[in-house]
Amino acid sequence: MRETFFLSVIWTGIGAATGALFEYMLRVLGARYMDADLFGMFSLIITIYLIGGTLATCGFQNVLPRYISIYDVQNRHDRFSSLVMWSNRIVLTSAIIITILLLLTAWGTESIHWKKSMFVAGLMVPFYAFSEQIFSILRGLRKTKLAMCQRQFIVRGAPLLFWLFVLLLSNYSESIFFWSGLSGLFFGMILGVLMGWEYIRFGFSSRPEVINRKEIIQFARPLFVTNILNQLYGRMDIIIAGTILPLRMVGLYSAAKVLPLLLRLFPQLFNFIILPYTSEHVEKNNHEKIKTRFVQVTNLLSLISFGLAGIIYCGSDYLVHALIGEEYEGVVLTMNILLCAYLITVVPGTTGTIIIGYGDSKSYLYTSVAALLAGIVFQYLFAIKWGMVGIAIGVFSMNIVMMSARLFILLKIIGRPAFSLSDSLPCVSFLLLLSAHKINIIETGTLTSIMSWIGSYTIVILAIMYLSPSYNEMLKISIGRIKSYFKHYG
Repeated sequence: MRETFFLSVIWTGIGAATGALFEYMLRVLGARYMDADLFGMFSLIITIYLIGGTLATCGFQNVLPRYISIYDVQNRHDRFSSLVMWSNRIVLTSAIIITILLLLTAWGTESIHWKKSMFVAGLMVPFYAFSEQIFSILRGLRKTKLAMCQRQFIVRGAPLLFWLFVLLLSNYSESIFFWSGLSGLFFGMILGVLMGWEYIRFGFSSRPEVINRKEIIQFARPLFVTNILNQLYGRMDIIIAGTILPLRMVGLYSAAKVLPLLLRLFPQLFNFIILPYTSEHVEKNNHEKIKTRFVQVTNLLSLISFGLAGIIYCGSDYLVHALIGEEYEGVVLTMNILLCAYLITVVPGTTGTIIIGYGDSKSYLYTSVAALLAGIVFQYLFAIKWGMVGIAIGVFSMNIVMMSARLFILLKIIGRPAFSLSDSLPCVSFLLLLSAHKINIIETGTLTSIMSWIGSYTIVILAIMYLSPSYNEMLKISIGRIKSYFKHYG
């Protein structure tokens, strides 16, 4: 059982990292090989179908893994059959309604780019919803390897394969690259559904058995709202940009998000581990271990995120030119503001996840609602005044509201601040080094100067990690666990 759990964690980590990498590469290649107008429409389509598809799932993304695993342990295949059939019908009905609404809205709108975006996204909603349905069923059956393969490798990797094929062609246009990316998204979703087709057919063809639908709905309702809020929180800036700004500016803003989004990869990986760890020790009433682990994870995330942010900030002009292209050189200011905005959410560590681990889902929900409402107001007003730079400032303001509220709640729960003075020294030292080296890098503007700065900063950070007690302890624990695993499993 222990080995099975360990392998599940490994596959989850590999799948999450690969999926995040594929999603990131989708943004990089899209910005690199499309003009700003096409990339703006591509970003709008993805934003619309993700929000619409999440609405269509009706919260079953979280319901199915929990209840299917319970019914599987109880060997109640009749309840499993009934739950799958019932959820399939609800998701199908919701997806059809959302698709019809999007198509009708596309037909009635005067904006050409909104018309095209809503039409294409509307057609993609049912496929996305059912690919998520299959993923949730596989998770509930504890088929972690297959679930990660279905969602992270196939659904998210298919458009990259399509683009690779296009890039191998000697002659292709930006329009072909755009439509091949959308075709890859369609193909990946369809293939993801076909991987679990036995569960779709099994669900629709089985006789319904009695399940506690009222209990399931009560469990699903807050999770459904939270899923929608998370989608809106991460993508409202694109919606507002598409509403207020020209399509080209939407593409430029989407390109500005590419590099800062790297900072959000690391908390995603930690959240998979921190949530069960927190829940386990809350059950054991062992709050001191949670406090210790929180500080260690916070330190590590601060170290990684500040270092990565510094590299992006110092080499922002070069990185935009090298990775995205000359057309997007005007987005550096917006990119640096977004870098600060995402840094705010990463440095406090896995704050929201620990709040959920303590069972305080209402506080998590309330902070999400407050931050989203503040973000909509800030982004809309600032966008009217300053365009895409204003939207970035709005995202920065929204993140301050959310993280301030969550840190205040966490302070009441665990009874200690997120940072002590000694824990903050690496961040302070980073800012001093950054100020000292930024001017020289701007003046020379060469890759050699950037790499020399990275090397010198890495040496200093390693020294700080060795000398700081909390970092040193964290490294020793990590190395010790790796050695014990290899010793145990040979």
